[in-house]
Amino acid sequence: VRSDLTIRPFAARALILQGLGEHFGFVDETANPDLDDILSNFADGDFVCAWIGDALVDTGALIPETSDVRRLVRMLAIVDQRRKGVGSKV
Repeated sequence: VRSDLTIRPFAARALILQGLGEHFGFVDETANPDLDDILSNFADGDFVCAWIGDALVDTGALIPETSDVRRLVRMLAIVDQRRKGVGSKV
């Protein structure tokens, strides 16, 4: 087993809802059913999470629109990591 292997819970739902709350001033959890099962709902695309140490700091998903076009969705960085290039790397 690799010594640098880290297993972490899939915590993107909480981060995304937090960001929506910051943006809109409230969270309607029923309006985001895709976050209830991220693995299934984004199975045809790529869903990534960026971590700094033990902290989840950014999420993003690329979903297929056509065979050669992907749409960026669910992009969110925590407040103290915005404008620092994390989203560009995601």
